[in-house]
Amino acid sequence: MNLDVTGPVANVEAAFHLTMGTYQHPTGNRTFFAPDREPTPNLAVQLWHIAGLDNYSTPTPAFVRRDASTASPALVRSDASLLKRSPMPRPAPALPPRTSAAT
Repeated sequence: MNLDVTGPVANVEAAFHLTMGTYQHPTGNRTFFAPDREPTPNLAVQLWHIAGLDNYSTPTPAFVRRDASTASPALVRSDASLLKRSPMPRPAPALPPRTSAAT
């Protein structure tokens, strides 16, 4: 079961026994928010995962279509050998029909 919850930062900090902070990204020119420790809610049931408490990783598209006219020549590869296919294997010859033994 998934449960989406929203609320003020103070309520999140109290519910999960953590402190939210703002940090400088180590490689990017940006800041991100994240908790100072793993969340530990006081619940009678065990939670599998709590998501959405940080924005360290920003979503990026898996595929980006590029305009062919602006592509770098070093990245463009035209190799006709890639288009060649190995010949299809020939099917096995058909077996002659069985003849029944005359008795």
